[in-house]
This record gives sequence, structure tokens and C-alpha cells, in this order.
Amino acid sequence: MERKVILCLFFIAILFVWMPEKAESAVREVGEGKPNAQLAEALREAENGDVIRVYPGEYRGNLVIDRSVTLEAVEEGRAKIIGDGEGNVITIDHPGVTIRGFEISSGGLNYLKNDAAIMVNRDGARIENNRIRRSLFGIYLKKSSNHVIRGNDIVGREKRSFSERGNGLQIYYSHGNRVERNRFRHVRDGIYVEFSHRNRLHSNRVEDSRYGVHYMWSDDNVFEGNVFLRNVSGAAIMYSKRVKLTNNRFENSQGLRSFGMFFQTVEDSEAYDNLFLHNSIGVFSDLSRNIQIHHNTFLANDIGMEMLGSNWDGAVYQNNFIDNLQQLAINEQTTKIDWFKEERGNYWSDYEGVDVDGEGIGKPKYQSGNLFEYLMTKYPHTRLFIQSPTAKMLEAIDRWFPVVSRPSVTDPYPLMKPVRHETYDRLRRRSEAGGKAAFAWVISAALLLTGGGAFWTVHRRNR
Repeated sequence: MERKVILCLFFIAILFVWMPEKAESAVREVGEGKPNAQLAEALREAENGDVIRVYPGEYRGNLVIDRSVTLEAVEEGRAKIIGDGEGNVITIDHPGVTIRGFEISSGGLNYLKNDAAIMVNRDGARIENNRIRRSLFGIYLKKSSNHVIRGNDIVGREKRSFSERGNGLQIYYSHGNRVERNRFRHVRDGIYVEFSHRNRLHSNRVEDSRYGVHYMWSDDNVFEGNVFLRNVSGAAIMYSKRVKLTNNRFENSQGLRSFGMFFQTVEDSEAYDNLFLHNSIGVFSDLSRNIQIHHNTFLANDIGMEMLGSNWDGAVYQNNFIDNLQQLAINEQTTKIDWFKEERGNYWSDYEGVDVDGEGIGKPKYQSGNLFEYLMTKYPHTRLFIQSPTAKMLEAIDRWFPVVSRPSVTDPYPLMKPVRHETYDRLRRRSEAGGKAAFAWVISAALLLTGGGAFWTVHRRNR
């Protein structure tokens, strides 16, 4: 027995001695006057681990990558991969592929096949610092996981309707991805997430699209530091659990039923340290359980928050509701969520109470809404009369003779000062900087006018 063990070890040692060493990764160059003139040719010759450096120029034709290579442009944005106008421009069919620094365009327009500039079918891709133009879908992560999508600029088909555009980034049955510092414009949905868990979306920007984020049946995802600007709705979060949204900005989602963000059938999730600015509705929630909404600022929206009676077990606390045309809209006499936590409610810019004991909590309680706000919720067309003499008269009558029973929210611990949080402080700094710039402009204009006037006076006297 002992002799057999020794013989086995001897043969294993021989195998290690005679095993050929792994060849070092090659660096291949593609471009005019380089060893490979065509990108497709370099891909056919490449081995796993090779780096393919592509010099400025146009490289036409769709590509299929079936080995783990790094494809990088020597000068960012100047190596252009132009597709055939049908199918995917680049299809990744091997794990561990990197694509960096290209302009990629002219993908197909077939919705049934989900044509994309980059279709990713295998795990562990890195797609960084690319510009994508004239394609249906930008990047499509299909049943593959653990990707890094970073620093890409994706522009959709601006002149087409939303129904004729594809999504900027589609994450479908794809888990554990990092999506960072990308910009999406004029697409259908900026980032579409479906049946995908444990993803982190950080510092992305979505503009002039339908939904900034369209998100369904996906759990344990984090959205942090993103900007959603001029979309029909900033984020649509639906049928999901344990979603965290923090330090995001939802701005200028305007339309008949446009939202900064809405929850539909969401559980055990949290939204904090976000800014909702100039939206038709800041946050809308329906049929959701244990949603914690805190340390956010709702500023200058038509409606700060619309919370339906179908929500339960959640809490809304330590938020700033500032100068919204209507702070809250609800549809039932009572809500099944709390409007405070640990004896700290929310800051309401229209609250007129007094801090009796100096603890920063006002008395009496804050009662949301008046008769005219109730009418606006029930009959949206009455918004045409907001701030009108009729609206003011109804508010005064309701204050002195509250005869109409209506849904309302009671905050027993209204805060006397706005809640400080990161996005609120950033907004204040931006406002102060704008004020200083405007003041400097006024002073400069005054000096110019004064100097011009003095020059004109001297000139007149010398004549």
C-alpha cells in the first residue's frame, strides 16, 4: 500500500515537471498599418486572456466575442464599431470579457429579438466608457451575472416615440451587478430591471426618457446617488422586496400622472435622503407594506406625496415638505401608516404652530389639507383654480366652519425646522451659490451702468 502511494506521488511530480507553462497573454493591435487591419480578424486569432488594442478608425460589421479578451480603444471614443443595422452589434458569448472606450452604433431594430448595441450572455463582463448611438437597446444583460457597467453614455432614438425606443440598460435575470456613473438620454426606460437581485446602481443619470428606472420582481437592490431629470416618471418600483433608495434626485417629472417615484406592491423597503423637486407628484404609493420614507425633501411639487389607504405598516417621518402646492393627497379617512417615529414627525412649511417647550416639536398637531385640497384630490381639474380668490375663500370658510368630512393626515409631532440631510444641504448650497452669482451679476451690471453713465456725462460736457 505504501509503495503504491509513493508511485502515485512520483507520477504526479513527473506530470508537474513536464506540464507546459501557460503562455503569457498577448497584446494584439488593430488598425491601419497594424498587424490586424480588421477587428473581426483579431478576435478570431485571439486566445483567452489576450488584450486587443484598437486604434482610431471605423470598424464595420457585427461581432461575436467567444473568448475572454479585453477589447479596448487606444483613444477613447475614436475607434468606432458600426453594426450591420440588423441584430446585435456586439454579442458576448464567453465569461470575463471587457469592452472599453468605443463608440458603438447601428444595431438592429427588432423588438422581438431585443436587438442591442451590446448583448451580454455570459457572466463577468466589464463594459466601460463606451458611447452608444443609433441602437434599439443600449446594453442588454441576459441571464448572466456579476457584471460591471461603468461610465457609458447611451443616447436613444430621440425622434421616435417611447414605444419605438428600447431601454438604455436592460437587466434581465441578472444578479450581483454594479452599474455606476452611466448616462442615459432619449431612451424608453433608462434602466430596466426584471427578475434581478442584489444589484447596486450608483451615480447614474437618466434624462428625457419614459421611466428613469423601471423595476419589477427584483429584491435586495440598492439605488444610490442617481439623478433622474425630465422623465415621465423618475422611478417605478413594483412587486419587489427590500429595495433601498438613498441620496437620489428626482426632478421635473411633469405630466398628468407623472411621479418622481412610485411604489406599487412593494414590501420592506426604504427611501431616505432623496430630493423630490418640481414633480407633478413627488412620491406615490399603493398596496405596499412596511415602506420607511424618511429624511427626504419634497420641494415645489404639485403634490408632495400621494399615499393611498391600501398601504400599511409603514412610516413617514423626518421629511421636509416645503412649498408643495398640495403637501399630501390621500383617499381614505385614515391611513394605516405612522407619520412619525420616536416622537419625531415631519417638517411642513405651511404649519403655523408654536414650539412651547423648546424641543423643536410644534403644538398643536399638524392636520393636512383643507377643503380645496380635498376637492383637488377628488376632482383634479379644480387645480386650475389654485391660489385663486375662490380657493382662498373656500380655505377660509373651511377653517372657521369645517362641515365637510374628508380624508386627512395628522402628524402629532410636527417639526419646527427643516430636517438636515445630505441632499437637502446640497440643495441649500446650490441655492446659496445661485444667489451669490445673481448678486454678483446685479453689482456688475450696476457698475457698468454707472460707469457708462459717467462716461456719457463727461463726453457730453467735452462737446
